[in-house]
Amino acid sequence: MKSRYKPLFFITLTWAYRAGRDDVEIEVRKYISRFARVYKGHIKKSVGIEWGNNTHAHIIIWSFDINPHRVKPQKVCSEKMFPHGGVDFEVYDQERYDYKAVFYTLKHQGINDADEVFCGGIKRSCVSGRCVERRLVADTNKRLRMIEMKKTG
Repeated sequence: MKSRYKPLFFITLTWAYRAGRDDVEIEVRKYISRFARVYKGHIKKSVGIEWGNNTHAHIIIWSFDINPHRVKPQKVCSEKMFPHGGVDFEVYDQERYDYKAVFYTLKHQGINDADEVFCGGIKRSCVSGRCVERRLVADTNKRLRMIEMKKTG
């Protein structure tokens, strides 16, 4: 099944200080959650992190309902969005990158997400906690677990 989600943005968050793995994962999720709320869309992510002296995270934002032309770089790079250092933001150029940026991101230590969806609360079902996109992911993961149990069981 072909995904509706397309890579829209390539973002690098760089911490101004040495940060640990847990802190980086939490802040990356907060950043993506803020992004989804500000631009009222559904987001999946590919994330590669490096922590220590050069703490940074490469993020590819995947979406089908965020208009990339409405996203303002000064807003997503602001201290309000990411108060821990700097943000490098690029629109994902599919023709130029193909999937090379995805592979580059995944060469770093990834964040396990089981196809997690960040919901920007755009529909009534999203606001009430019954997001259709999240339900689709949960149902798919449930089917995959059942298939795996049948294979091993």
